[in-house]
Amino acid sequence: MGFTREKIKTTYLADTEVENLFIGEYMPDAPSDHVKVYLLALMCADLGKSISDEETAKTLHLGVPEVQKAWQYWENAGAVIRTGDVIEFVSLKEKLYGAKKDDKAKERAESSAAAPEENKSPLLPDGAELKELYTKIEMMTGKTISGSEMQEVLSWMTDFGATAETIAYAYRYCSEKGKMNVRYVGKVVMDWAGKNLDTKEQIEAHLGEEDQRHYTYQRIMKALGFNRFATEMEKQIIDKWLDELSCSMDDILYACGKTSGISNPNINYVNSVLNNMVKRPGKGPAGVSRSQVMAYYDEIRENEEKEAEDRRSEVYARVPRIRDIENEIIGLNSELMKIAISGGSGKSARLEGIRAKAADLSREKTMLMTENNIPVDYMDVRHICALCGDTGVKEDGSVCSCYAERAREAADR
Repeated sequence: MGFTREKIKTTYLADTEVENLFIGEYMPDAPSDHVKVYLLALMCADLGKSISDEETAKTLHLGVPEVQKAWQYWENAGAVIRTGDVIEFVSLKEKLYGAKKDDKAKERAESSAAAPEENKSPLLPDGAELKELYTKIEMMTGKTISGSEMQEVLSWMTDFGATAETIAYAYRYCSEKGKMNVRYVGKVVMDWAGKNLDTKEQIEAHLGEEDQRHYTYQRIMKALGFNRFATEMEKQIIDKWLDELSCSMDDILYACGKTSGISNPNINYVNSVLNNMVKRPGKGPAGVSRSQVMAYYDEIRENEEKEAEDRRSEVYARVPRIRDIENEIIGLNSELMKIAISGGSGKSARLEGIRAKAADLSREKTMLMTENNIPVDYMDVRHICALCGDTGVKEDGSVCSCYAERAREAADR
């Protein structure tokens, strides 16, 4: 005997089920307009109806770009999976407990199944390794990691196969760029995981080949007054300046400045200027190669991190309680992670209780440092240049104003 059930066809007579996990963990940090877009589309999904971005915008009194931003936000948060024009709502409960992987994670798992054991994605770290990772994140961000951020980090491992080493390096990379939002870090992690970059060495090779060189191309084109990407021919010419002629960025920008007096500035003119500078080194600014300057920047940051670590040890020696407080906060964060994953009755109350303890400890730490005449930021990494964090490159990919000074220092070493 078969059974059927009458379907409710009138929109407002039906109900839309929203997961409590969405309300408790995803909704609080999301922009209100993004939540509206999510709920409207969820209602349409339950009713089996389609709705375009234009219709969504009209219904919610938003602009189409805002709707598109909302979907990008939810996709980055892992709440939906977009395949072409189709958006699938992820079961957040299954996502949290690891019962479901997205298509990309499945493909990575299937492709590694036939590979030798040493090439497979590593298993999820145990509690001690996770604690170590969270400690590194807190040191780089300078704040206590929240339960929701712990879940994000855990999802990068379970859903995308990202290693703890990849995630730690991503936080450091984003810290140097001054972009510590967890969503931004997540984009970097997912991009690297998708390229199977699992170690520091692989990531550094990738950044050296792709990221930094791309910034260089953009900066040079902008210096020439072009609001476009470099062509392949132009990239080859620029590569020659950097790799064969060992021109510094100062040299290149100096040569680009020479185009201001001609009617049709072009890269061939700059090429002639740089070639003449190499033949006659007395012309133009005396400099060192870009690689030498960037190596000098690396050395500066390493010294700054060592100095911060020395200051941290000094504070611990003067006020041992501060080290105890930081260890207690780490322990509370680990407990937060366990509760967030395991769930159970009274989960929200337990999470709030732990967060309150962590906040009290943070206040006690601040009070102890103040009472002992220790600046609150004394243990932080101190950069010479606040604009670029001593990387030589600002957020927009342009060369920082401190580059010329660092180049002179590198040349005098």
